Amino acid sequence: SPMTDIANKVDLNQMVVKQRIDTLEEHKVIIAYPINLNIATLGLLFFKAQFHFGVYDRHSEVQLLEYCKTNPYVTFFIRQIGDCMLEIELEVKSYQHLNQILGEIRQRFAHSIRAIDTTFIKRQVYKWVPFVSFDDEKSS
Repeated sequence: SPMTDIANKVDLNQMVVKQRIDTLEEHKVIIAYPINLNIATLGLLFFKAQFHFGVYDRHSEVQLLEYCKTNPYVTFFIRQIGDCMLEIELEVKSYQHLNQILGEIRQRFAHSIRAIDTTFIKRQVYKWVPFVSFDDEKSS
């Protein structure tokens, strides 16, 4: 088990390790345990879509964020610096499904989105860093 692995690596009793981890969780030092899924085994494809705006404004960004919150296939909403200011990550059933979602986005946000670049991600290795969740966005 992971707890046993940690105990062996740090040469401590498994119960001591558990108590220390519990304390770190209580003090909000540990706030989440991210996982890496092989979504291909679930029959899903992973894509990134970068949005290029003809006219960018905060209102359009907020509306797009709200749309993404309601779409179960959008997994991340990322603000970026550069020509492409926003990117989303999607886990979809097929290329046709991706095109259906992006078509809806193009239609809803035709007034501000100039172009959408998509990239199929066959394999991704995550190096997790803190991020702002959709729920955190409400407080800003």
